[in-house]
Amino acid sequence: MKFKNFARASAFVLGGSIAVHAHADYTYQLTWQDGASNQLTGSLTVNTLVIPNTTNSTTTYSFGNITSAPTWVTGASVTYGGVTYNDVSGLTRVIARTSGVTLDTSSTNFKSSFTDINLFTFSGSPSCAVGSTTPQGLSPFVLRTCSGSTATDWTLLSVIYGSGSGVSSVNLAPNAYALRSVYNIQSAALNAGLSYDCNVFDKEGICLSTGGRYSTTNSPQATTTSGLLIGSYKYDKNVRLGAWVDQNLSTQNADGIKLSNNAPLFGVFGVWAERNDGLGYEVKVSAGYGDKDVTVTRTSTNEGSSKVNSRGLQTVSSYGIALDSNWIAAPYVGMKYVSLKRGGYTEGGSSALTYDNLRQESTSVITGVKFTGKIDPKTFTVLSAGVEQDLNNNVGQYSAGSSNTTAFNSNVQKTRPVVTAGVFYDIDKTQRVGLNAIHRQEAFQSTASTTALATYTVGF
Repeated sequence: MKFKNFARASAFVLGGSIAVHAHADYTYQLTWQDGASNQLTGSLTVNTLVIPNTTNSTTTYSFGNITSAPTWVTGASVTYGGVTYNDVSGLTRVIARTSGVTLDTSSTNFKSSFTDINLFTFSGSPSCAVGSTTPQGLSPFVLRTCSGSTATDWTLLSVIYGSGSGVSSVNLAPNAYALRSVYNIQSAALNAGLSYDCNVFDKEGICLSTGGRYSTTNSPQATTTSGLLIGSYKYDKNVRLGAWVDQNLSTQNADGIKLSNNAPLFGVFGVWAERNDGLGYEVKVSAGYGDKDVTVTRTSTNEGSSKVNSRGLQTVSSYGIALDSNWIAAPYVGMKYVSLKRGGYTEGGSSALTYDNLRQESTSVITGVKFTGKIDPKTFTVLSAGVEQDLNNNVGQYSAGSSNTTAFNSNVQKTRPVVTAGVFYDIDKTQRVGLNAIHRQEAFQSTASTTALATYTVGF
């Protein structure tokens, strides 16, 4: 019984899309805990299992079609009776967890801790009848037991799938989803790097620019803050050659993922411009490369590290046209290749898994138009809008051997809009400060990134 076979059809729970597959009966061990840390355990058998997708820091699980009544064990067996499930034949009940919850997905467990639980809907009153020992539903508590007129409320502590049942596959979906945060944030950084330039020169024909970059992505959320250094040399009146370094200062990724700041992204670029005023033909070729360590925590004892390799190559041709004395429009077209690859690794700890390489790459046509306009003699703005259209993409499976596999990106976003906006101020003819923002769709559906750049440029 493999988890990858469960995720075939789609359902919507709490407004989120999740994968579901009806199969044989699935047994769960549920554990509750009271205020004194006493625990109550029981089993639940259903014939529908839903593997979650995570949206806005909330993971949604659904249990359907309960086929056996649970038996609760508190030292001595207590049969769960006297409580009626609503709509047993088509039952769908939801567990929602808040962010910051740890997952245990070892080879025999699928376990999570929860808060704000509403597992079942019960009929009847949640209050205790004198002398009653029947567990009852109580919100936000899942269970209430009674001893005489004394009630004890139990909150759901964990859900374990297949404990002791010889499950041979591990649910990799939570870690696969979390790892998207690394691919998204590295894509945002690499694509920003392919646009870096330095074009303020003086007598020596040298340009230096320094500043910072802040990138953020959603679904799942990740952020990076980096320092920048960009330099170029004016080879002749039409050609400039340059290089850049983008060093992370801080990162924040999804739970279970740690992206290091140990190594920078770096790149090179070359520009041929027919003129120096933005008019006429321009061709730019740029490349970027970087390796960063990433650590993935699957359980409290299963953790492994690898490197994420980022590389990209882009060429863009444009033609600047004067709209009036203050504005230039420059339609552009180009090609881009981007590859993100996490290397294979083996976890530490017991029940360790060995993971295969995971690559995401695309070859795209890029097209759009850039507008440059003067606000006053020292201030100008740059606005652009374009689109990337994949000609080819290759996305691997998130896998740890043939029996542990899940889709990493089952529905690649092949058409991705990109917009930029920036404002620049010339302190004098050799000094410039600028603010720039880039907003782009990433390769995962419903995932976008926003990058803000602040730079100080000086020409020599």
